Amino acid sequence: MAFWDVTRDAYCLESGTYTFIIGGSSQDVRLETKLVIEGDTVPLRDLTKMTQAINYDDYEGVYLDECKEEGYGVRLSGGSGWLRFDDVDFRAGIGGFEARCSSPKSGGRIELRLDAADGPLLGTCHIPETGGLQVWETFACKTDVVQATCSVYLCLNGDIGLSSFRFTVN
Repeated sequence: MAFWDVTRDAYCLESGTYTFIIGGSSQDVRLETKLVIEGDTVPLRDLTKMTQAINYDDYEGVYLDECKEEGYGVRLSGGSGWLRFDDVDFRAGIGGFEARCSSPKSGGRIELRLDAADGPLLGTCHIPETGGLQVWETFACKTDVVQATCSVYLCLNGDIGLSSFRFTVN
């Protein structure tokens, strides 16, 4: 019943009513009971803390890849893709973005968007060639000021890998 909570890097069991069913099969139910569990409430995400790219809520056009400095990162499977992070708490405000990226050949960019892969553009972080798949550097850019709870899309384009990132507060 527990699951890995990527917002806190820990196992979590959410509060709720759980139904337990025992039997030989779904057609042969012999015992059923409900259990109310007072567990955790998953908090809003704080993306002002360094966040592993692999801790996304949804994705398109990326795959998990080795990152020798941090374990795993994401890399594009084609020319573009995105990562979605839900329930992000920007209520304190943001104004910048930092990312650990690699680009073996031609570089690329990360577009930062609100609530959809084609949503409002917060900023663009340009990633030049770093010289290798495992040559990781930190890149930064300014973003529009945002004070909200939202979903954030990191839209990757070009020849880049992403291991971790964070938004910075004004």
